[in-house]
Amino acid sequence: MIIKNLDMENVVEYMDLLKNFHENVNLAEFGIEFDKKSVLEALFKEVYRNDNYTVHIEDEGKIIGIAIMILTPSIMNKKHLKATEMIWHVDDRISKKKRVVATKKMFSAIEDWIDRNSVDTAHISCPVDNDIHKYLDKNGYKLAEYTYIKRC
Repeated sequence: MIIKNLDMENVVEYMDLLKNFHENVNLAEFGIEFDKKSVLEALFKEVYRNDNYTVHIEDEGKIIGIAIMILTPSIMNKKHLKATEMIWHVDDRISKKKRVVATKKMFSAIEDWIDRNSVDTAHISCPVDNDIHKYLDKNGYKLAEYTYIKRC
């Protein structure tokens, strides 16, 4: 498995992964429909920003995961640099063993990027029914807040 920068040549594979994420988190329940045009615009906007970390992971030539981290100063103190996860998803249609390996490799790549950019805090979320929280706990992350979604 290898980590590569996002490249818009692979937009079809990214769309497939993001649709898979949308279905797994059941965002339609909250009125968030999967809109290809919106996803494409967001990808173009985020991929080509120098301060973001945009990568995918490949296994045997197939893209199986995607991550976009956004680098910004904290609203509480502009000297405090934070990295916020916009999306981090490994395809649930692959074997659990491969998912675990891919997740660890992506997490390691994200952590390396965080170190290279002298980030003060990193903000990463995960679905409620996902075991990634155990991995985050083991790697120094602390649960700081819950995220609730309400359809209005």
